[in-house]
Amino acid sequence: MVDRSATMPVPSDDLRRRRRDLWTPPALLVGVALVSSAIGLNMREHEQVLDERGALGSAVVVEADDRGRQLDRVVVDYRVGALSFRTDLRVLDADDFRVGSTIAIRYDPLHPEHARSLEGSLLVHQLLLGVAVMAVVGAAIIALRTPRLVRADTAAVTSGMVTLMHGAPYRRVRGRVIRFFVQDLVGLWPDGADRARPPPLSVKVASGVRPVRPGPVTVVGRPEPGYHVVLVLSGHTVWTTGGLRAGVDRKARPGGGGQ
Repeated sequence: MVDRSATMPVPSDDLRRRRRDLWTPPALLVGVALVSSAIGLNMREHEQVLDERGALGSAVVVEADDRGRQLDRVVVDYRVGALSFRTDLRVLDADDFRVGSTIAIRYDPLHPEHARSLEGSLLVHQLLLGVAVMAVVGAAIIALRTPRLVRADTAAVTSGMVTLMHGAPYRRVRGRVIRFFVQDLVGLWPDGADRARPPPLSVKVASGVRPVRPGPVTVVGRPEPGYHVVLVLSGHTVWTTGGLRAGVDRKARPGGGGQ
């Protein structure tokens, strides 16, 4: 049943929050890019001192720390003239530095505590600049699709079309051994349709904390394949991530959740 004159069940505050939520990830990624690039450029300038005026020397490895997910480090002792120094070095793999071995280093004669190994050194600034580049790319990819989603949500909410249907959650899992991708969907039946049969319509929804349970669903927007709709379940707005499609993915199984 389609009622074009019904009061729209999606509050304007929900639509504003939706727009904010869609634009938040690219904004955060841009922030990550700015911070990472600023720190990385500052560190690169610090490291360039060794390239410009660094002196060669040798150091003894006194500690090698494989830190798992953190950056590996080794601790070395070395002498510059009559002075002794102990310095932490960031390295690609601490297992390559045997305790007690002697390694070649480059140090700053004006600040001898600033040093790095000639082999196997991890240039952290390159890692940070790489993170900045990836963050910018990710922000661009998200930002390109965000206006389309904003327009589609707005068009559905302001379409004046409200359809009462019955919905049930479905889940599509990719990967037999390792479940590397989970997709939540809602199957939809017209009001009064035989729910013993597969749903004639389905739509993808974002996974989240509020489960989608079988029951009445208000579909806001044109209830036809290819059109973007917004769902309202038990008074809660559920945003979809794709257009309506005929039937349901043949590999999807009943159950799962939505937002």
